[in-house]
Amino acid sequence: MYSLSLGVIISTREIWDNVQACLQESQARVVLEQTAPDNWESLIKRLEQRQPDLLLLDIVPLEDNVEHVIRRIKEALPSLAIIALHKTAEPDAILQTMRAGATEFLYLPFSAHLKKAMERIGAQRDTPEKKTRVIGRTCAFLSAKGGCGATTVACHVALELRRHTGRDVLLADLDIGNGMVAFLMKARSQYSLIDAINNVHRLDASFWKALVSNGLPGIEVITAPTISSAWELPKLENLRHVLRFVKNVYQWSVVDLGRGLSVATMHALEEVEQTYLITTLEVPALHQAKVIVQTLLSSGYSRDNLRLVINRMPKRPEVTPDEIENIIGHPIHTILPNDYPSLYEAYAEGQLLPEKSALRASLSNFALKIAGLDDRVKKKKFSLLG
Repeated sequence: MYSLSLGVIISTREIWDNVQACLQESQARVVLEQTAPDNWESLIKRLEQRQPDLLLLDIVPLEDNVEHVIRRIKEALPSLAIIALHKTAEPDAILQTMRAGATEFLYLPFSAHLKKAMERIGAQRDTPEKKTRVIGRTCAFLSAKGGCGATTVACHVALELRRHTGRDVLLADLDIGNGMVAFLMKARSQYSLIDAINNVHRLDASFWKALVSNGLPGIEVITAPTISSAWELPKLENLRHVLRFVKNVYQWSVVDLGRGLSVATMHALEEVEQTYLITTLEVPALHQAKVIVQTLLSSGYSRDNLRLVINRMPKRPEVTPDEIENIIGHPIHTILPNDYPSLYEAYAEGQLLPEKSALRASLSNFALKIAGLDDRVKKKKFSLLG
């Protein structure tokens, strides 16, 4: 049985007595205990530090502020389950709490119901995958300019990460108005990232499953917002909460950031461990790559987290890798060969690259490097050499 970690915010004596009786019979671990605070923002920061699975929230003292408080908590901790506790079954209180994103509403006496609710929430986390899950990693792909191939690279890397690691992968399209991930992955959904951003207070496993669609087996896709919905972009800081949430769902999240830097891109990068800047040898692309590198580094983005990828490298390039590094002012992480004929043929047939293609093999090795499994490539080369 999964041992829940609890946050308890209760100031009503009757509710506290009922909760205490229930907790004495459970294996839950209380990681935060508090009466109704004067400063909710400070308390929410403590919740973020403790990361409980479940919050038992006394809503009696909140009165008309209940919906705002729950929404704010869910924005900060999207995966947190919240059980709202009240003395009576107030219809307005029930409506407000559930609309704000609470998981359950219970009223006195609720000891037996609270125990069952906690068991249900614990059961949702009591799977082999959940027991062994670590916080997932997010890698993002950014084109220096349009046509550099970030979407192609992101789709194939997601496929190869799934194949090499055996773990479920999220492929998220943040190329607003120009997203092609859904087309390439044959994903069909009426929802997009904008729906997740607009509903962070409702974001839990079941709500998220309604937003994503299956592209290829083991890869789930969340599509890009359209131009029309982009006009109604909400507070973009909510994007950070979405990316933080998916780290608790997927071992790997692959994000297509589209082309160039935008406000949405800068918000996303705050939750990204590795950013791969994709450029070709075209002069405009190299110029834009240099500008992006300088902008990110001057804004405080870690040089170690920024990786430069040269795409469509010809067999006989006019400039050497050393010259490219001097032009852009950043070391090259990966070079991908030019295999445009294979790519054109695959896309014409509505498929991703076949495994026998040179570019697919390079992308496979690239994914191994991203996952920290590139020793497989080294061992394979060693065995071939004897």
